[in-house]
Amino acid sequence: MNGSQRWKVPPSEWAPMIHHRAEEVARDAEGYFLEHWNFPDDRARSHFLKAGFSRATCLYSPLAKDDRIHFACRLLTVLFLIDDILEEMSFADGEKLNNRLMELSKGPEYASPDRSIPAEFVIYDLWESMRNFDLELANEVLEPTFVLMRSQTDKARLSIKGLA
Repeated sequence: MNGSQRWKVPPSEWAPMIHHRAEEVARDAEGYFLEHWNFPDDRARSHFLKAGFSRATCLYSPLAKDDRIHFACRLLTVLFLIDDILEEMSFADGEKLNNRLMELSKGPEYASPDRSIPAEFVIYDLWESMRNFDLELANEVLEPTFVLMRSQTDKARLSIKGLA
């Protein structure tokens, strides 16, 4: 398709959905991270807000239970923020950081966070609150989250040459 042609989206019977509390949940989650994350400057904070991680989560899960959607928003957000940190690190340092964060995610019997490091206390507190809300469900989500985190520092990423 050349530049003079336009894409035409065919009509659909599907209606887009978003969680009915999306605005409230996004505002709360974004406020939490603006308060607790160590953004380097106003530009970084603005970039974070424009990314819309919580809104995207509410689009991914429009039928999520009202008392759980905020956990999903915070989890997705912290994983993206950690990924931003990892991009600036060597694979070895990134793997070390992720291993530490995974230990913290498992709970106080494994590790305690350094409260001066946002990535540590944010992920620790999130998993603690998820376990306090629903221990079984939180534990079911833990290992799939670790699979994602391990993939962030897998050297196989170096050989990826395209999007697919």
